[in-house]
Amino acid sequence: MDQRAILLKVGILVAMLGSAWAIERHWNNQRARAHAEEGWPKVGQWHEVASAKPADEEAARLLALGYVEGVNDAPAVSGVTRHDAERVAPGVNLYVSGHASEAYLVDMQGRPLHTWSYARERAFPSLAGFAAKADEDRLYWRYAKPATDGSIIAVYEGAGLVALDWNSRPLWKHQGWNHHDVDVAADGTVWALGRSRRVVPWLRSEPVIDDTLQVLDAYGRLRAQLSILEALHGSSEEHLLRTIPPGEDVLHTNAVRVLDGRHATAWPGFTVGRVLLSIREVDALVLIDTTSAKAVWSMMGVWRRQHAPELLASGKMLLFDNRGVDGRSRVMEIDANGKPGWIFDGRGAPFYSATCGGQQRLANGNTLIAETETGRAFEVTPAGDVVWEFWNPHRTGKNNRLIAALFQMTRLPVDFAATANIHRK
Repeated sequence: MDQRAILLKVGILVAMLGSAWAIERHWNNQRARAHAEEGWPKVGQWHEVASAKPADEEAARLLALGYVEGVNDAPAVSGVTRHDAERVAPGVNLYVSGHASEAYLVDMQGRPLHTWSYARERAFPSLAGFAAKADEDRLYWRYAKPATDGSIIAVYEGAGLVALDWNSRPLWKHQGWNHHDVDVAADGTVWALGRSRRVVPWLRSEPVIDDTLQVLDAYGRLRAQLSILEALHGSSEEHLLRTIPPGEDVLHTNAVRVLDGRHATAWPGFTVGRVLLSIREVDALVLIDTTSAKAVWSMMGVWRRQHAPELLASGKMLLFDNRGVDGRSRVMEIDANGKPGWIFDGRGAPFYSATCGGQQRLANGNTLIAETETGRAFEVTPAGDVVWEFWNPHRTGKNNRLIAALFQMTRLPVDFAATANIHRK
């Protein structure tokens, strides 16, 4: 190849890079301008509600950033907008919102019953050095695990855990760069997700975010911790490491479920002493044996960027399939072979939440779904009929255009508050 041809190719490459940089700068400027005009808050997680569902992942990414056309104001309605009293599963509802470190208990009409609240600066006043820069403005709870006595364990996204009693008085605190989820075993042991930013020599020379599985006693004291990357390395599931993406966030573990052995017949290997994880960046469900500290099973399937695996009494597993198909999310049941059975994709009214979401199978067979990024939760029958709907009332921005993310909606027994009061005495 002569010198002129080389120079021509170099010139083309420089031009392409310059164009890409200019496009990125343009979109960044557009985003900053849109956020300023709309009064975009500096903290929390907020979204504009799309007028149409995105047709592909790129459209979903742009809509989530909030600087493209084709978005409407957040719905004028708030709270419960649909309630088919004869077909809903009775109860009360606990939800967690992207606007603050708070959890709310509301009845089936959306009327407030109770609030738990504890600001992150009170829990961790000297917190510094976040594992991920993006976590610095996440002054909200990502999840809250309720107990029968009315106490909760709340996850400050990217920061730590706090256990609060019914009156929001702290029982204990744990700063472990915790995120996404927490589970509690029958003996009171707490299983949480944490993270650290470090160089993993056998993986890359650059630092990555290594998710950790943390074991705390009932008083919030750390008893054990294991690296999920190390649990995959040298295990039968090491092949998953070949699919991790570039960048720091190589796993993005988003769910932890401690197993009690009840599902081992339908799901061989799901025995006591093992923990089920959902790892978003490799589209996989992973089983960790805590004795050997190694992964012993994994499953990939027709889902993408999944959340909230839930083992059912029927022997199936319920899963939130975020990226789904044709620009819509899905909730699906799968069997131990990964074969889908029941699927809800919104039918004529598709729903979509690209990065978060969850569901709960209710006692009457209905399914409660949290469509996080639209700030909406709804309950569907096995036939797919929507019988209950709730819109997050927490709004901000110009004309209240922005709606707070609805991370969690959990249906609790009708007498939850009364039972909690008995336990507190």
